[in-house]
Amino acid sequence: MVSSYVDFGVGSYRDVDYSYVIGSARVRTDSPFSFQIDAMAGAMDGDFAGGLTTHGIWELDDNWQVGAFATAMKSESGGGSTAKQIGLEGVYSSGSYEVLGYFGQQYDFQEGTFGGIAITAFPFEDLSVGIEHSFDSVTDGTTSLSLEKRFGSASNSYSLYTNAGYVHDTEKWSVEAGFRIYFGNSSRRDFVSRGFSGSAVSPRMMPNQFRNFMQAAAKQTQVYNDTVVE
Repeated sequence: MVSSYVDFGVGSYRDVDYSYVIGSARVRTDSPFSFQIDAMAGAMDGDFAGGLTTHGIWELDDNWQVGAFATAMKSESGGGSTAKQIGLEGVYSSGSYEVLGYFGQQYDFQEGTFGGIAITAFPFEDLSVGIEHSFDSVTDGTTSLSLEKRFGSASNSYSLYTNAGYVHDTEKWSVEAGFRIYFGNSSRRDFVSRGFSGSAVSPRMMPNQFRNFMQAAAKQTQVYNDTVVE
């Protein structure tokens, strides 16, 4: 069984604009183990950005999932940024909310530990509202608020989403909005704005770090552009 989605998004941090396309697919086996692949291609300030993530996921029961992931991401904007990550992730899911946690080590760009926690509520069957705080060893972190509204049938649906992140060390906001298409027998309730998707027969999808990376790279590009102007 395969769950998948395609995500088309745009974002902005101060004077830096970016856009991306993210594709994600999760394949479930006959055992509790499944795997997931995420890929991103986009542009930032007119330059290329991209990334690739692989996950290995273990379903402990109907509510708990744990996994490990490896990620490589790159932006050619603002002097260039390349990040590699390895980490652990876990999700607790109930009928009305989900809690996600992740923690790992990042190399090259903003090298050091990183992590985050996200809580998503489902006040209505086709609506999710979330809050997330992500951190790393270089900055003061970002706190984000998200909203996603889903349309269509359970088997094939789409959604509109928006996200606003407060960057603590600069006291500035980054904003994103996008359009997401879901494929497969996906329950209308089993999704969140960071990219979860699931159903009664297919597990929810793990999130990726692409948006966090794009926000961080946009911040670096803004600093680079300000330095060039000066």
